[in-house]
Amino acid sequence: MKHTEEGASLSPEPRRSAERNDLLTVSDTVTGVRLQDGSVALIDRRDFEALQAAGHTGRWFLNLSGQGNPYVRLQGRSNLLTVARLILGARPEEQVEYRNGSRLDLRRENLTLRLRKGGKRRDAIEAAQDLYPHSPELQAAYLRGRWQALRERSKTVREAPAILRSAEARV
Repeated sequence: MKHTEEGASLSPEPRRSAERNDLLTVSDTVTGVRLQDGSVALIDRRDFEALQAAGHTGRWFLNLSGQGNPYVRLQGRSNLLTVARLILGARPEEQVEYRNGSRLDLRRENLTLRLRKGGKRRDAIEAAQDLYPHSPELQAAYLRGRWQALRERSKTVREAPAILRSAEARV
């Protein structure tokens, strides 16, 4: 009996799909898809079936992004598709994050979406809302304080070369 990186047991006899990937029964609700390199991606059975019904039937494989991160992808009609993005229906401005860090774990409970652009700003707004859920005034004060701290840090970084030049001139 084989195991995934999370220790889930896989059925000893993979069943061959028409799409050329071996499918493994992990549980009643989770399917394992054996990738070309032999690793196994976990996916909720209903998501796998929905992808198949939507016509995403290409071979699954592990592919490195431009930054060297591995992603489970499949061959679309004319390009590579990232399976996690398909599962969540991610828009171009959204980024998929893997809660447990495993890009082979494509179960919905492991996937979340985050905005790509302005992510830090959005994190600050969410933090303010979490800290002061019933007080927009305190949320605004919190965000002003963060903004002023960032501005001071930025000012210090911008002024650093001038400070170094004046220090060198004194020596």
